[in-house]
Amino acid sequence: MKDVPNPTGSFRPVDLSEVKDFTLDKAMVTNFVDKIRPFINGFLYVLPVLLFFLIIGFSLVAYLFVALFAALIVMLVAKLKGLSFDYGTSYVLALFALIPVALVDLLTDILGFGNYFLLSLAVFVAVLVYNIRPTSSEGAVSQNL
Repeated sequence: MKDVPNPTGSFRPVDLSEVKDFTLDKAMVTNFVDKIRPFINGFLYVLPVLLFFLIIGFSLVAYLFVALFAALIVMLVAKLKGLSFDYGTSYVLALFALIPVALVDLLTDILGFGNYFLLSLAVFVAVLVYNIRPTSSEGAVSQNL
């Protein structure tokens, strides 16, 4: 039994033994495969490029998501240094501070060490501690990121 659509859009079962004039043989399958083979071959050349950009895209989205929480760490480090940042400024600083973290993650992946959260966190905090400091002008903040 096979479900086929009715004119109303619903499906009804049809017994395939009732179909007398249809034959599926090797020639028909070969003809179909020959028609779609160029598309499959073309897709095989496009697939690695597509996967590369897909992986890069997912990585960027992941770092944007991490930056949501990293902004809270930026605010904490700024408070410890006697500065006050709003969340928007902290988010922008977190995005810039995550660049060295991404590079360290890439380097550890290339070297085969894997990604360790504490290493990434240490790099992130080190970048923040080194770069967030008050300037000589009153009320101004040095953001060297």
